[in-house]
Amino acid sequence: METTTPTNSLVPSARVKALVSQVSEKIHHSLGNELKVIWFGSWVRGNAQPHSDIDLAISSPQPIDFGDFSRLLDWIDDLPTLFSIDLVNLNEASPELRNQIERYGIIID
Repeated sequence: METTTPTNSLVPSARVKALVSQVSEKIHHSLGNELKVIWFGSWVRGNAQPHSDIDLAISSPQPIDFGDFSRLLDWIDDLPTLFSIDLVNLNEASPELRNQIERYGIIID
């Protein structure tokens, strides 16, 4: 079965990719390198619109401290970008969301 990308969708631009990389680096710096940052959602599926949000998840073998996670959210909110960035703690996600992220997400180095 052949699939096509809708003509009104966008592939991630260099700007979006750079923003994802910047946030991933901050997450690793703040929480450690043993975790995984996973990019998921419309940008990964190929059906993003010009200002679609950027969806990222953190998968950690250890529980993520609430204060550390909150500081990351504050840092993300202060980024000078028009893109909304949603950050999910995979340890606290619903089983359905967790399955979708693990199945279709892209691990960011």
